Amino acid sequence: MKAYTAGSAYGTFRDDELGTLEVGKRADIIVLEKNLFEVPVEEIPNTKVLLTIVDGKVVFDHTTSLIEK
Repeated sequence: MKAYTAGSAYGTFRDDELGTLEVGKRADIIVLEKNLFEVPVEEIPNTKVLLTIVDGKVVFDHTTSLIEK
């Protein structure tokens, strides 16, 4: 996962704004229903996204059908 997050940000010369959760960086994150470090690899593709945050704003919440903008 580090390769997909911090590694990708570093590879695109954007690690000063992306790749890790730190003050001053863009808050683009997802919350999953399972801890990907604790499930068999075969279960990862079926893991559901519960919450998506882009630029610090919730853009998807599985508990609601519509997010106010």
